[in-house]
Amino acid sequence: FAIGPEELKHTGTPLGTIMNYPRITPVWFRSTWDIYSRCDLVLTNKKDLNRRIYINGSTEAEMLRYQDDLTAHEIYKKDLTFNSYKFNSNDKVLILGSGGGRDVRLALLAGAGQITAVEINRGVINMVMEEKEYHGDIYGQENVRLVVEDARTFIMQDENSYDRIVLPLAHSFAFSDLSSIAQLESYLYTREAFREYFEHLKEEGTLTIFVDYPELAQKFILTALDYFQDMELPPLPAMRNIVALGTNYWSGYAYSIIIKKTPFRQRDVDKIISRIGEINVKALHLPYYYGNNDISRMAQGKLTPEEYIAKSSYYLAPSTDNNPFFLEVAMNYRYKLIILIAGMGILLLLVIIACLVSVTAGLKGNPAEKQIGSLKYFISYFIIIGICFMLVEIALTKRFSFYLGYPHLNLAVILSSLLVGCGLGALFSSAFKDKLPRRLSSVSVILGLLLIGTQLSLTPFIEHTVSFSLPVRSVLLAIYLLPSAFFLGMPFPLGLRLLKDKWGEDISWFWGINGISTVIGSVLSVVLAMVWGFNMVFYSAAIGYLGLAIISQRLT
Repeated sequence: FAIGPEELKHTGTPLGTIMNYPRITPVWFRSTWDIYSRCDLVLTNKKDLNRRIYINGSTEAEMLRYQDDLTAHEIYKKDLTFNSYKFNSNDKVLILGSGGGRDVRLALLAGAGQITAVEINRGVINMVMEEKEYHGDIYGQENVRLVVEDARTFIMQDENSYDRIVLPLAHSFAFSDLSSIAQLESYLYTREAFREYFEHLKEEGTLTIFVDYPELAQKFILTALDYFQDMELPPLPAMRNIVALGTNYWSGYAYSIIIKKTPFRQRDVDKIISRIGEINVKALHLPYYYGNNDISRMAQGKLTPEEYIAKSSYYLAPSTDNNPFFLEVAMNYRYKLIILIAGMGILLLLVIIACLVSVTAGLKGNPAEKQIGSLKYFISYFIIIGICFMLVEIALTKRFSFYLGYPHLNLAVILSSLLVGCGLGALFSSAFKDKLPRRLSSVSVILGLLLIGTQLSLTPFIEHTVSFSLPVRSVLLAIYLLPSAFFLGMPFPLGLRLLKDKWGEDISWFWGINGISTVIGSVLSVVLAMVWGFNMVFYSAAIGYLGLAIISQRLT
């Protein structure tokens, strides 16, 4: 936590790389921590054009220096971001993920009118506020409104319409290691999110997305086509609503996708061609003008979106709220996760073998004291409840990640609801004095059915209550989770009571088996979500608990 500039150089992060880059000669200013991330402010001495805030040592939030003399901003006239604002109206602009204010400054330079800037990271905003003299108080401008909140939550509650909605790649690539793989999802780039964006655009409005990877550019084009197809606009005419540009010139981003709610007219495209001809920007796709690539073939009807996706070696299928892992197109981590699960499975197997050896040795030739045949059912039982509990917890945490608008608040409400509910359920289960296997079987069936009901009602619950005030949503979320949490708290203590009567002196082995199973369950939940979606995570947990109803009858 007390890491300084010299230590930063050896961290192996993008920040560490820039701190070692001699041509830029960066100067490290300061670092702050909050519940969301670590933020480092860095000055690059290359003409002092910008200052960068590194989020978790990785993603940059850039501040541009403000100068009264507009000729000092000539360098930005060749910038892909700036030029993307020149196509179509900018009277009312919404920027989702405004960070250090770079996109706000370029929008203002491009003549934007009213700007609403949404940023979730309070640490970034605090650093920007401390540098007002440098960037000209970008968030304090008369026509700029700053909102500190989750962007998806904001757009679902907002009632305004915009000429342009801008999505800079609002995501931290610090979450690209296996230790935090579950953070590779984002609900800003799903098919359902696109529907929200287009519902908030004026008739001639545009959705503009800036990205760094060509695979992400392709994925978002396909996501737009998927949305238009839902609106009964086939892919062939829908490609006239999309312009895709790229650049190798200095820029905050390498690709820009501009998606219009209505088709681009040919004269508009001709203006774009004239504009990009003056700067170092290339066209990946322009309506009415076709090249040799697969995007052009799709625009001409020679390749369907489904064929395009199948032909690629990347996961280009549109992300959904059920499967929001959009960054997997660039990271491709699912196989590493499977290897991690396999490693944990081997560890679990070793513990099970040790358990069997220990218990068998303890029999001392008197099998009448303990029925060794039931041991396998107890082992299976504690494996299943360990895995299934984590499947439920991770799925709930992720599916509600944008519901309250603040990640730490979402996590606090969800985990506290689960803990309170589980605690009450465990307490209530102590009232069961006899026929424990039968009662455990009933609890398992009820829990399985509750989880299926939770899955079926989750999306309608979010859509119908997200517009309520924050306190009301917090209470509603807690109430919504309590029934499932109540029954989730019963299987473990009931299993321990049965275990105590049967294998009391060996109980520590089953705690270990259950503990390893929870680790496997946490990683397995992400793999299942990546491959089949979070719906399957819920259904898998429900099936697991329903299976306990059968196993419970064997715990005698």
